[in-house]
Amino acid sequence: MSRPEYRVGSGRPTYGALGMESNIEIDSEGVRVTDDGDVERIRLGRLGSGNYGLRVKNGADVTVIDGTSDMFRIAAAGTLSKSVVNGDIQEVANVTLSALGALAAPPAHVSHIWLNNIVSDDRRPGMFIAINGVADGALTPPMGAYVASYLDGADIPNVRLVVTNANSGPLTVKARYYLLQQEAI
Repeated sequence: MSRPEYRVGSGRPTYGALGMESNIEIDSEGVRVTDDGDVERIRLGRLGSGNYGLRVKNGADVTVIDGTSDMFRIAAAGTLSKSVVNGDIQEVANVTLSALGALAAPPAHVSHIWLNNIVSDDRRPGMFIAINGVADGALTPPMGAYVASYLDGADIPNVRLVVTNANSGPLTVKARYYLLQQEAI
């Protein structure tokens, strides 16, 4: 398919494709990017009557960003670590995220946990529970860990790593978290 070549005029690009083999085109509605079958995958500009923004479609022609739905942004990220000695039932590592200010609702979060002295740094999504194990043919007490996000009494977001270790050996748990806030686009 032949497309018009990008031309430089008065400092503004004229309508048409940006280069003979380009899938990027400037038209009266904005900028569009097409796939090799000339199916629009990205549109930046006018999306409809009075609606301007960004629309992205995946290979199955499903809109994944439409310029009207909310999205999540990473509002805070960090790590927590807690070492629990022999037989401690529960220990907590907590971080207060005062810089985010008071929130109307508890934030969403994504996290993963790893036990650096037990399983050569395998990452697990936000929770690890080993109800019982077996050592020397006998059942061992439970151990586990999870990450939670919550609002304190002043509605300030917090992230907490809770570790339980009723086992007889020490346990060190580390966590990485991403706190998400909904944003209108």
